[in-house]
Amino acid sequence: MDILDRLNLLQQQSGMNKKEVAKATGISLNAFTAWNKGDTKPGLKPLIKISKYFNVSLDWLVFGDDAPNNDLENIIKLDFSSQSEKELIDKFRKLPDNYQKNVLAYIDGIASTLPKTESDDTKKLSV
Repeated sequence: MDILDRLNLLQQQSGMNKKEVAKATGISLNAFTAWNKGDTKPGLKPLIKISKYFNVSLDWLVFGDDAPNNDLENIIKLDFSSQSEKELIDKFRKLPDNYQKNVLAYIDGIASTLPKTESDDTKKLSV
């Protein structure tokens, strides 16, 4: 299995088409097409974007390492409960690290203003 096989495997496992993967990772669809045709090979920057987006190691993506038996056990599969949740994750992943921290702090601030319920206190005691 080479890089292209692993890229295609990630795309298939995600249930996304190449256009959706290209948009989500910020990599042009033309680049994906050129890779699939064998005209070019992916460079380091696109590979890093892909590894971050799919939460796989760059070593696995390039060399096939860090995945037991070269399967996809190291991929975290997210189960979205709504389309807005998926959109939020997609947009969050595109933000620079410092913006991501700001978004998380903002969410923490909003969450801290929500009224506490009895079940929240019960959950804390049971942990």
